[in-house]
Amino acid sequence: MSDILSGSFVDKAEAHYRKGEQKERLLTNFQFHTRIVEMTRNPILVLMHKLIVDLSFAFFESVKPTPAMIENTIDGHRKIVSLLKHGRFDEAGSLCREHIQGVSRRIVEKSKRQSPLKTTGK
Repeated sequence: MSDILSGSFVDKAEAHYRKGEQKERLLTNFQFHTRIVEMTRNPILVLMHKLIVDLSFAFFESVKPTPAMIENTIDGHRKIVSLLKHGRFDEAGSLCREHIQGVSRRIVEKSKRQSPLKTTGK
């Protein structure tokens, strides 16, 4: 748990962002969430998380997030770390859930705008 509480994953992701290393930033962001899931020591959650990450990584990599999206993700991760540091686990879990739902929704919308495919809206 100390690697999460130190904020090292968040600092690494931010450093990759500042250097324009988008794949490395994305990998570090996913590692942040992987480490949180591993802290539960629940093998079912760990397995499900791994499957979701493995299936969604290429999609997330294909979408070019805006700087605001990246900065919001970094900020969200810092807030989650702060809550964990202070033992506010339920709040950290709620914030993490909201963060994942929000990022997922924004990435899907962004992918629709950058896709060369036209949809009819149906």
